[in-house]
Amino acid sequence: MNITNPKEVMIKSLEIACAFDAYLKTLDLYCTNISTDSNYQKNFNSYYRVRRDRNWLKEYYDFMENHKNDDNISFEKILRKISSVPHKAKNGMITSIEASFASKMLATINPNYPIWDSQVVKALDISIDPSLVGEEKIKAYVEAYTKLTQEIGNFIKTEEGELCIEHFDATFPNLKNLNSFKKIDYYLWNIGK
Repeated sequence: MNITNPKEVMIKSLEIACAFDAYLKTLDLYCTNISTDSNYQKNFNSYYRVRRDRNWLKEYYDFMENHKNDDNISFEKILRKISSVPHKAKNGMITSIEASFASKMLATINPNYPIWDSQVVKALDISIDPSLVGEEKIKAYVEAYTKLTQEIGNFIKTEEGELCIEHFDATFPNLKNLNSFKKIDYYLWNIGK
């Protein structure tokens, strides 16, 4: 057996497990027409586990393409749009409050925003009252997402946040240019498990 560099092998294994290559491909949104690029969509769907029917996906990617250069795009605007689009479910066509998919679109357009992920919000002890519906639920998600963004932004500036970023950079030297929000997102996602 010829083991030349065990550290490199372990780092590469971690990079593959975290799907960093797939994530980096999502950032190619400015190099393509998202609404028609099936390879981009396939990678995005796979990386972010987007499981919706063709019509919903068309609306999602059309909206993303039309707003990828919009400096005023917001979580709320995306959330309201994609939550109004019906999708197929076991009991027919339904609409859902799509906080996670809204945050994934926003964080791809502007990496200075976090992903709404159950593991991340669990790690930060952020929750939504499950009895809320409709407009009240949307407002609650907008408030909670604002809190999530602020908490991560504040954490990045702390000694602990800087230490997490420093360790991330030391572990993944090829990914030093990755946005700080994404580095902390990976950290929180793992401690939320």
